[in-house]
Amino acid sequence: MQYIPPSQRLFNARHKVTRKDLVDDWDQLIDVDVDCGLYGVPLIGGRRRADSSSESDTSSVFSDLSGDPSIMDVYSRMQDNLSLEYVIQDNKRKILQEEEALSLLKQGGGGRSRAKRELQRLKDENRSLLRRRDLLDKRWDQIRYSPYLLMEAKRDDLYWFGLPSDLRIHIYHCCLTDVPMPVPDRFLDALKDCLPYEPLALQVFANLRNRQSLSSHMAIPNAKIQSKFPGLHFHLQDTLKLDVFEDFVKPLIFHSLCHALEKHAADGVALELLDILVLSMPHQQLDTVLLDDFLMNVLAQTHHKFFGDEAAQVKKQIVEIRFELVELLESMRQKKANSLQPVRPLPT
Repeated sequence: MQYIPPSQRLFNARHKVTRKDLVDDWDQLIDVDVDCGLYGVPLIGGRRRADSSSESDTSSVFSDLSGDPSIMDVYSRMQDNLSLEYVIQDNKRKILQEEEALSLLKQGGGGRSRAKRELQRLKDENRSLLRRRDLLDKRWDQIRYSPYLLMEAKRDDLYWFGLPSDLRIHIYHCCLTDVPMPVPDRFLDALKDCLPYEPLALQVFANLRNRQSLSSHMAIPNAKIQSKFPGLHFHLQDTLKLDVFEDFVKPLIFHSLCHALEKHAADGVALELLDILVLSMPHQQLDTVLLDDFLMNVLAQTHHKFFGDEAAQVKKQIVEIRFELVELLESMRQKKANSLQPVRPLPT
């Protein structure tokens, strides 16, 4: 047997390739921790069931799992808040990695102490996320049949954490009005891929386009970018001579929304962002959401990408913007999570 030094074993443990790393199409990956041991295993095409001796390569993953109530319960919950489930499962994966790394480290020393702290942080974070998931389930179970559904969805900013899939269209219609149809663009195409039928996509598109007034708040993002990302602000305004609001902020918001909807139309996470946008319209909060919560968190992930030597490079990077939507949603929700309240009596 070949001797492998502890340092090499630790390196191998941290850099090993898992089944998840081999998945090419992430839209077909189900990463759920359920009784039948599916955690971390990509289910592509059909899956062998206990009561069947044949396996179909073309059958739907979810229809194939419909016979197992425990799995369908997870699927139903994931439909309501996919991004939260993704964060929980990703933390579980990291916890397993840290536990394995910790077992390979010698007793004592800075490396072991660091690993223990990181392991405890991940466990605490997951406990908090699981408590939030249970709280959200209970809140929606309580208000599901309330005649004041929209009001209850907005209480404590509950809608920021995703609407139940079976209530989404009904709640959307409570927020939408008849407004003129703007010129179709990339954003409308992305909405059509996300929403279940085209008339709803058209109505959401028209409302979002007509009910935002970003230009009336141009001083706000300008000041915030200058405060949080001073190097970027100086580069855009002084080096490239760009209008920070017209040449950077507005197109960045537009293309970032398009990217989020396009990339996550299939897995449903894009709808959680759309929930926030649609329910922010009735009380004129849409501009604040876009300019403060959305834009600043997009820049937190991507600001380093806009230091090109020429304005054309920056504009090209804006059109081709990429970021992690799940991470962005979780960042947007951090302050809101602390205000979530447990189940309480409904108004009569």
